[in-house]
Amino acid sequence: MTQSHPKLDGLELFYDWYMQVGHNTKQTMSIQNLWNEYELYFHYEFINKPEFPESKKQLLQKDLGCYFINKDFTIYQDKAFPLDEINETDSNKNFGTFICILYNLPNIKVRDFLQFHYEKYNGEKITFLNYVYHELKGSKLSQGNKELPPPQQKIITLNWCEEKIDELNHITKPIIQSERKFINISRIIEIKSLEVENFDLKKLVKLLEETNHNYSFGNYLSVSMLGRSIIDHIPPLFNYKTFNEVANNYGNASFKKNMGHLNVSMRSIADNYLHMPIRKNEILPNENQIDFSRELDFLLAEIIRTNKK
Repeated sequence: MTQSHPKLDGLELFYDWYMQVGHNTKQTMSIQNLWNEYELYFHYEFINKPEFPESKKQLLQKDLGCYFINKDFTIYQDKAFPLDEINETDSNKNFGTFICILYNLPNIKVRDFLQFHYEKYNGEKITFLNYVYHELKGSKLSQGNKELPPPQQKIITLNWCEEKIDELNHITKPIIQSERKFINISRIIEIKSLEVENFDLKKLVKLLEETNHNYSFGNYLSVSMLGRSIIDHIPPLFNYKTFNEVANNYGNASFKKNMGHLNVSMRSIADNYLHMPIRKNEILPNENQIDFSRELDFLLAEIIRTNKK
């Protein structure tokens, strides 16, 4: 190995072999063709077991105890006394092969490479993830006495391992609940206190409470749909059958203007999300798009005013 070549702590011997021998054989590992030609599965077989195929053995002529061959997913071990279990030295050499290929992959191929071998691994997935993660987390690249920044492939791998470990442990990122309410709590309290002859307000109260709940967790699709349900639910309180009639006929010009905004703009946005079939590309609503809180507050205030005793 040349003095200027970066080394991974604990794996210098493998890199020595890779630079001095691996590049000088007929089966040279071309860095440009690693992804297409040299795919590694973090697994091992012993080359000197009696049942080991002679055809494969002929392909493996190196003598450092750590091999991989074109289009094969296995690391091969050469031992005088093959064992059922791999030892620590073997593990380091195997992992060195894995890391050498990983660190030479294009960044865009790293996740594909990891996912492919993760799926091929037959043991407990968490064992594989923990091993790769902790070995990389504690490793450093150096050039002489100078520590080098981690390669992008390492950063991508650590992030990928964390995501997979979280999946296996059923860990999800906590949802941050907003303190802001779509509907002012005082309005809901006042509506709860109303006693309206011939009308039960329990469903209206529930619609309002669920609107606030969904808004606080960023469930804006639900907020738009609940808003539409509210305006369809309340017309009988104004002695009309539809909200279109309320918006066009009830109250002064200011009230009609605000109700018209609910009736046209909010209804059309909600209907779009309710009735639009699935498409190739979608854009979800955000907080600004569904913010009809002022107009809805104007409506609720009128319900309270006209039914307060």
